[in-house]
Amino acid sequence: MLAPAAGATTASSQYAAYSISGNFGNHSITALVNETVAPSSSSGMSDLTLKIASSMSNFSYSKIVNSSGVMFPYFPTVANQSFSYQVHNYSISASIVQSGTGSVTFSGKTYSLTNYTFSVSGAKFGGSPMNATGGASVFPSGLVYSAWVRANASETIHVQLVGTNLPLDASSGSSQTTSIAVAGGAGSILAGVGAFVFYKRKNSTHKTNENGDKPLYHVD
Repeated sequence: MLAPAAGATTASSQYAAYSISGNFGNHSITALVNETVAPSSSSGMSDLTLKIASSMSNFSYSKIVNSSGVMFPYFPTVANQSFSYQVHNYSISASIVQSGTGSVTFSGKTYSLTNYTFSVSGAKFGGSPMNATGGASVFPSGLVYSAWVRANASETIHVQLVGTNLPLDASSGSSQTTSIAVAGGAGSILAGVGAFVFYKRKNSTHKTNENGDKPLYHVD
């Protein structure tokens, strides 16, 4: 498990670490994603650090952000909801359904879990559609314990919480987080998904950097 980011280990630092595994065609990958938030020297700001470690590569990102916008992967407290919207040339539809409850022992304490299933479909105007289904198990605080996604019938990804110092009980108040803030704060999980996409693209279009070409993650 990744520890909180170096330089961000004060008593008021918070972190969540997730293991991620996935399969894309003939390729599979595992990674560990760690998000840490610590107070900044600037009033009202926080230091956000994101680390991704895998057998493929390691990645670290840090940025000073507004404290009011710093969020971890909390699941919106909604059930049986559907929506659709358009972004540039893409049309996206999604639905979320509360599918039951369960329990888990985490860090020596038993918590109740709320289970959700969801489906997403999307397409670029004039292009082929993409479909995905998935599910999530969520702590009373709203923090995601585990999640899975299956896309296009064969590509899968699974996310599992492995460590955190965030409160997990409903009394933490995180369950009142708005859907907009949740969408903005799911960076750690989405970063893991991005790592899978990069891995698939890299292995399907390039072998190694034998010809001196810039890697896909190069920034000038």
